[in-house]
Amino acid sequence: MKPERVVCDTGPVLHLHESEALALALQLHAQWYLTDDTSARELARSVRVEAHGSLGVVLWAAAHGLLDRQQSAARLDALLASSLWVAPTIRREARRALEQIFSPS
Repeated sequence: MKPERVVCDTGPVLHLHESEALALALQLHAQWYLTDDTSARELARSVRVEAHGSLGVVLWAAAHGLLDRQQSAARLDALLASSLWVAPTIRREARRALEQIFSPS
């Protein structure tokens, strides 16, 4: 069965693959919709689908003990060195969040 197209008259225009992935997430009642496309994350949130990008996945894995401090820092560094564009403020926030995760309480 082919997923429905996501249409939003007032929202951002998504690439076909992003809209199909979001339609599938809606159809399957997925817990998360994963994308690094800001417009797609915003549209997902507007239809009450929890959306996260690559940085969020790394931080989540760190927070849940799936990555240790060194692994988390390496994954974060690799993402920030990749072709993925990340705003300077988001870079700082991600590094701060990682520090908070591994700071003793």
